[in-house]
Amino acid sequence: MTEKKIKEVLSNIKEPVLNIDFVKLDFVKGISLNGKNLLLKLGISDTNEVVLDDARKKITEELKRSIPEINNIEVNFITGVTEHKNEKKVRSITGNKKHYCSRFG
Repeated sequence: MTEKKIKEVLSNIKEPVLNIDFVKLDFVKGISLNGKNLLLKLGISDTNEVVLDDARKKITEELKRSIPEINNIEVNFITGVTEHKNEKKVRSITGNKKHYCSRFG
C-alpha cells in the first residue's frame, strides 16, 4: 500500500459539490500510513453534515474495495475550502473553514 495507490483511488472520487476529483482539486491535504491504518486529511467545499457523512462513507468504501489490506480508515475533512487547483483558473467558494473528524474501520 503506497501513497501513490491511495491518490490513484482518490482520483476516481469526485468532491460532492464541485464534481471534480479530490486529487485534481489538490484537496488531498495529508496521507498518513501506520501499518494497515490509514489517516486521510481532505479538503471539501461543503459544511453540511449529511454531505460530509456521505462523502466519508463513499471514500472509505472505495478505499477498502480497492486496497483490501487496509484495516482502518480515518477521514478528516477541512470544510469550507475556498480555493482549489484548476489548470485554467483558481475558483473561490464562499464558506467557513471547520474541521470534522470521524473514524470508520
